[in-house]
Amino acid sequence: MGFVRIYGIVGVIALGVLVWCFMHRDVPPHTLTLQDIADMPTLKVGDMIFRQGVGVESEIIQKISASPYSHIGLVIQTDPIIILHATTTDDPHKPNQTITSSLESFVAHARKIAIKRLELPSRAYTEIATQARDEYVGRAFVLNDSPEAFYCTSLVEEILGRYLTFELRPLSVQAPIVGGTYLFPQAFFENTQSQLVYQSP
Repeated sequence: MGFVRIYGIVGVIALGVLVWCFMHRDVPPHTLTLQDIADMPTLKVGDMIFRQGVGVESEIIQKISASPYSHIGLVIQTDPIIILHATTTDDPHKPNQTITSSLESFVAHARKIAIKRLELPSRAYTEIATQARDEYVGRAFVLNDSPEAFYCTSLVEEILGRYLTFELRPLSVQAPIVGGTYLFPQAFFENTQSQLVYQSP
């Protein structure tokens, strides 16, 4: 599994923040509604849903990972659609933890989304639908380079990794304080084990 080394991360972060603040200082971000994604196909339990977020944090993640997406969640229910994801600010009453969101709520924080699908063993769909919520909701969001780290990609990798061996490419970030090896949403998006089934305009 190869590592991509990224240098000057502090400069990139600072530049990203300045550019984002300048470009969006007077313009409220446009986020998706269910009407915007009305052409989305029927989802399945276990689908990975990617999101391009709207805040500075999302801009930084996209720049570091050279990706259009900054967040990932997992579909655990389809009627209605419920998404399990580890997040910092989606729910102000439940910060920095793993939560469930409706599709409407999830895309309300997105400029664009994508859906990728894996071929999982049949038992996976039942187990994810019946067990994932109780097992993970409320688990703390921890972003660092330690064994205790748990963030959006950690959640998806931990759940789906029970059913297949992933071939993922993490990024090695070299910088004070935040240095370490991280798994970004782009690692799942570019992974060839899954099929792209939807991408919003």
